[in-house]
Amino acid sequence: IKKENKMKNKQLFAAQKQKADELFDAGKIEESFVIFQKLHHQQPSDVAVLLGMAQCLVVLGKPDDALDILDAILTEIPDLDIAILFKAQYLGEADRVQDAIQFLKGKIKSGFNDPEGYAVLGELYQKDDKPILAIKEFQNALGFSSLLDRIAVSSNMANCYAEIGNYKKAIKIYDELLKINPDNLVVLTNKALLLKEINDLSECLKILLRVTSLDPEFIDAWIILADLYVALGADDKSQECVDKINALITKQNE
Repeated sequence: IKKENKMKNKQLFAAQKQKADELFDAGKIEESFVIFQKLHHQQPSDVAVLLGMAQCLVVLGKPDDALDILDAILTEIPDLDIAILFKAQYLGEADRVQDAIQFLKGKIKSGFNDPEGYAVLGELYQKDDKPILAIKEFQNALGFSSLLDRIAVSSNMANCYAEIGNYKKAIKIYDELLKINPDNLVVLTNKALLLKEINDLSECLKILLRVTSLDPEFIDAWIILADLYVALGADDKSQECVDKINALITKQNE
């Protein structure tokens, strides 16, 4: 009987953990956190639950509390990859970018050799307005075949090249990404923005019209398109874009 009860409790715990994860993914963060807290009282040392609580706290605007949890985890398991990554990201969320960079660099120096770590370090350098250092770390991340999101890392690297004025290199990267996914709205919009910077207005317009056709609610494209029409002397069309932007903002706030 004891063995059966133990199995039932384990299954119930797993089901509640799954429910908390699903609530988090659905944006119901406070409800998710309540369940994670209850699970934590049942099993205080469960790492997955502690990580779930930390994720909720960050979204709820309490990154310092999340960091306390991660420090507790890392005290027990210093080399836990996901806790290292979360701590670096959450330090950045808490506007402690320099602390995040030093922490992650220290871990890498000590043998932490995870592609996601280099990707996060690149993002931190990007946030710290150091695009050249960011590019180096993004290149390190892309050197791993196991990197999870190559498109995101490549896109970030392209943005860094754009920041230092190497638009040709940035556009080349965007073109490579668009070979993989021709309908990637973010990449298309980023490319359009660079084309506007180098005064290739006709190609910029072509891409933005495609983006707004693929997703009429993709507000970033409408914002750039409004500015582009001003540059093209089409003030009436620019105003139509502004009206669309205002309508989308109103819809989002409903």
